[in-house]
Amino acid sequence: MKLLNILVLLSVLTLSGCMVLRERFKLRSDANKYCSRIQKFIPSIGVITNAASIHRGVAGVYDQDGPESQKHKIGRLVIDQIYIFPDQEYYYSRQSDLRSENVYDKGFWTFDAGLLNLHTDGSLSKKEPLVKKFLVLGCIFDERTTILLMRIDSDYDFFVKFSEEGEDENFNIKQYESILLICSYERTEDITSENLYQIKDRLQKRYDESE
Repeated sequence: MKLLNILVLLSVLTLSGCMVLRERFKLRSDANKYCSRIQKFIPSIGVITNAASIHRGVAGVYDQDGPESQKHKIGRLVIDQIYIFPDQEYYYSRQSDLRSENVYDKGFWTFDAGLLNLHTDGSLSKKEPLVKKFLVLGCIFDERTTILLMRIDSDYDFFVKFSEEGEDENFNIKQYESILLICSYERTEDITSENLYQIKDRLQKRYDESE
């Protein structure tokens, strides 16, 4: 009887493992599918799928007005920032020339096969989607690799739409890069054990003011 129970348990664990692997394969396939359409216009871009590089390659500060955006002369009236912390917490903030940085969403994040999911805790805005999905991309600009986040349900569609329209206008690579940067968040700062609590303390003050 004990042997039968062990065999049943092993079968369940094997089945569960296969289901997890199948789901991860599907996620990786989805991320590569999204990325392949972007590569049509920007060959030097690739999706980051290696889970081993999460903390080193994904955690950080992502800004809509990073160095590459400034080089491409992309001006914005409102700038969003995403703080991805190694402890799997995130903060979403917004600022403009007329208003200082204000936190308007926070929660926890998960990463799997090239897709970053932000799960809001709903403490600041009930209007925020429960889960925001991003592609995690690496792109080479002038021989320098930059990590980008691109939101799937809006920015990705915008990029594809305007890039396909650009084909008719014979856009060059710099023009496609500009569209990419308009639709992305550029990593501008690493978050490490040395600066994590300093950044969190600053954001927490902004968060307290937002409640």
